[in-house]
Amino acid sequence: MLESARRPEWCDIHQLRCRTVGRRRHVDLHLVVPRYFAIDEAHRVGDALEGALDRALEGEGDFVVHLDPCRPMHCSGCAMPGCPVRSSPLGERAPFDVPSLTEQGPV
Repeated sequence: MLESARRPEWCDIHQLRCRTVGRRRHVDLHLVVPRYFAIDEAHRVGDALEGALDRALEGEGDFVVHLDPCRPMHCSGCAMPGCPVRSSPLGERAPFDVPSLTEQGPV
């Protein structure tokens, strides 16, 4: 679901955790956004991700999205057009799958 809803400004998602309590799913994850985004712009991106998750879970979810700034290591997998801080060209984007989404991510 996250792969089909993916936006260019979603540089990476990691540390996804989900638990189910009754009918509700509680989702906690880290979203990497471009480091040059102002805080309000970063929060709009996080809100869009929450909206995509809410639609996928048909309103039966609670979400905590932690916003992380991108780092040079994200550049090769980031599709953000016109990025002013890109340090390497876009290569192949890693898919949002269970192994990548649940990785610890950078410390």
